[in-house]
Amino acid sequence: MRDPYEARVNLPLLVLVIAAHALCFAWILAPRAVVAAFERLRPASPQAIPASPLPVPPADPGARRLATSSPPAEAAPSTSRPDDPRREFSAAQIAGHQQQAAQRRRQRDLTDLNASPGQSFRQLAADATKTVSAGNDAAYQALERIERACTVAPVAEDAATPSPVGDPGGMLVGDDRARWNAALDAQKAIDGTMKPLCDAFGAEAIRRASAAYVTGPSTLARLAAIERSLRDSQTNPAERPRLLDQLRDLHRSDSREEISAALALALARYGDSADLVSARELWSTLAQSDDRYAVDATVYMRDADTDAGSAANVELAAALGSVDAIKQRIDDADRHADVARAWSWVAYRTWLTMRGCRGDSDLTSRALAGDLLALAQRDHQLAASDRLQAGILYLQRIERYGVRATAVDTCGD
Repeated sequence: MRDPYEARVNLPLLVLVIAAHALCFAWILAPRAVVAAFERLRPASPQAIPASPLPVPPADPGARRLATSSPPAEAAPSTSRPDDPRREFSAAQIAGHQQQAAQRRRQRDLTDLNASPGQSFRQLAADATKTVSAGNDAAYQALERIERACTVAPVAEDAATPSPVGDPGGMLVGDDRARWNAALDAQKAIDGTMKPLCDAFGAEAIRRASAAYVTGPSTLARLAAIERSLRDSQTNPAERPRLLDQLRDLHRSDSREEISAALALALARYGDSADLVSARELWSTLAQSDDRYAVDATVYMRDADTDAGSAANVELAAALGSVDAIKQRIDDADRHADVARAWSWVAYRTWLTMRGCRGDSDLTSRALAGDLLALAQRDHQLAASDRLQAGILYLQRIERYGVRATAVDTCGD
């Protein structure tokens, strides 16, 4: 007689049925999450390239090789941002960013000069020159910024066409022309706002107040006097070692950030190879804790083409918005015929310009003309695959460093 049938649980089948029901419920509740999960499980296509973050400066400059091509790129970052700055901002937005940034720069200056509500520019100028002459450090810095802004030639009222110096591109047309016209109109409005301020202060009054300040007793006044002598074209080069020694002595007695930064820059510009090593040690300490210093790559520019550590520091400075560092990165990409990387840096510089991020300069319109022409010229150098990679590199840079770059500079929202 046969044994009665013995029922057994088919565990694999049971697990499969439970999983299928769970997937159905998940699909009903959150279909997008299910699709995203399957997308992550999909094998990478042959064209996909693993992601590589922007290089971080190594502790030992010789610890990594100098990159000579674009960092590999993955699929575009998960953002709705277009992969081209020309498709992100309208002409009106560009003009608005430019005016907001200029307003913030002027407000910072007026605050540092202790301006009172309703105070006329002429009264402010008279009070400010007295305050600076008496040795007020913040007021002196504000007065220097105003002097720089007032010595830049205003945009000509009859400017009809952009003519960026050294750019071989043709004329701006279409949407690019509209963007530039809007920036130019904004620039004229800024120039009009600045004129009463510049007229009230006057170059001669600023020079007299600054001359009185640098003879004052404060440490920063002594620093300003040494820096002026180092920059003076009439200074005998044989005198510079003595001035550097004075700067070292000042730093030994007061090692606050401003003096450390000034010493590092002076050693890099005027010192020998041993001084350059000291400059980089000082600058590295400053840059690790403050992007205001990380964005300045002066101490690394000399050998950024050959030294991996210097190249990484210049790359970081470029990502944080340094115009000089961005130019070095574009030149480096061009030397290696890396059209995608070069385009991504030009596009990133254009994005910063459209945000009004140009340091203490209000001349966004002049910078924008050159950026738009350069970007249009490079569009024609890209094959479809290069354009895809260039857009990914551009978006990755904004995603990783855009917030820091706009924070370290005075930009418009």
